[in-house]
Amino acid sequence: LLRKALTEVGREDVGLSSEAIDVMMDYDWPGNVRELENAIQYALVKCRDNLLLPEHLPLNTLKAHIPTQPSPKKQRKRKLDAETVWRTLEETGGNKLEAAIRLGVSRATLYRFLQEREKMSKITAQ
Repeated sequence: LLRKALTEVGREDVGLSSEAIDVMMDYDWPGNVRELENAIQYALVKCRDNLLLPEHLPLNTLKAHIPTQPSPKKQRKRKLDAETVWRTLEETGGNKLEAAIRLGVSRATLYRFLQEREKMSKITAQ
């Protein structure tokens, strides 16, 4: 399917990252092959490099890969530490959605953590 899509968009030598493959494998593909073809074409349009990453995939595919949150009663707060967050952001090239997935938190939680860190650094810089 990737070769077919590459031909259709006039590109060559674009591969799939292992992370993108994991996301695609976790998705149910209710639209079957047609939905998969469309997702690959969409990713190729968004991708400017030679490697398709999870952030190039359609949002519905990514949402299926985000770990589901337990109910509020059973929810355990995941404590984020700055070192782990920064290392994960470096590993993902700054991609916050992918970093949140790897950290096992929602994107909103990661953004709140980063905003709080930014506020604290401004206060301590004064």
